[in-house]
Amino acid sequence: MPATLLALLVLFAPPGPARGCLILVNDANPVYTATVEQVADLFLGRRADWRAGHPVMPVDQSPDAPVREEFSLAVLGRPLQAVQAYWRRKLYTGEAVPPPELTSDQAVVEYIRAHPDAIGYVSPDVPLSPGVHAVAVTR
Repeated sequence: MPATLLALLVLFAPPGPARGCLILVNDANPVYTATVEQVADLFLGRRADWRAGHPVMPVDQSPDAPVREEFSLAVLGRPLQAVQAYWRRKLYTGEAVPPPELTSDQAVVEYIRAHPDAIGYVSPDVPLSPGVHAVAVTR
């Protein structure tokens, strides 16, 4: 439980109505801390594997999920529309394919639980369930 509380304290919570997000990985993943840059590299396809050489499987939320915009701003450093334009360019040039989009926090948790190399994000109030753990993200 203390690790959960620590991870919750490291949420991206910009001032104003934004609520932040929680970065999750499978319990088989030994990563418990990461920098914003490392997480952004995984979600923007600039890095395709974990430190141990295993392929990374990032998963996004649907574009209409409020947590998606918050993640885009806090971690990727750009609004969702800019991230979508980035991926359109990557697709057009054949450089990369964007992460799959899931429809809910619970779908992301289930995906991560089923895929040991997965990483995703959820709303900060989502209870952690067996099989996943939070990653403390630092600047």
